[in-house]
Amino acid sequence: MISFPNPRSRGSRPVVSLLALGGLLFVAAASTPPPARAQQMPGMAAPAAAPNPLNLTADQKNKMKAIQLKYKPAADKLREQMRALAIKADKDMMTILTPAQKAKLKQLQAAQMQQMQGGAAGARPR
Repeated sequence: MISFPNPRSRGSRPVVSLLALGGLLFVAAASTPPPARAQQMPGMAAPAAAPNPLNLTADQKNKMKAIQLKYKPAADKLREQMRALAIKADKDMMTILTPAQKAKLKQLQAAQMQQMQGGAAGARPR
């Protein structure tokens, strides 16, 4: 089991800050209109402009974008570290499963992949 720092301890400030940053990035992304499409499919309504609940000005949107770009390398590095930890944790957890449990897990994973790829529409593994 992976333990995470207590949110009230000093060691968790980067996590809280990262969560706050993520919220701001979400707001900035939601405030940026999607790129225009060259052609609209027949019978489809044009996409609505992204909501701007904070009424950000163009200057504020540009500054938000710059901040996103500033922190993107650090966020990408953290994502990669988390991915590596997840792989390591999975390997550690596999060591405690019996061969029968490993086989069942592979079966469940295959069913989930098939469902995610649109196979067996409506079928759910039980």
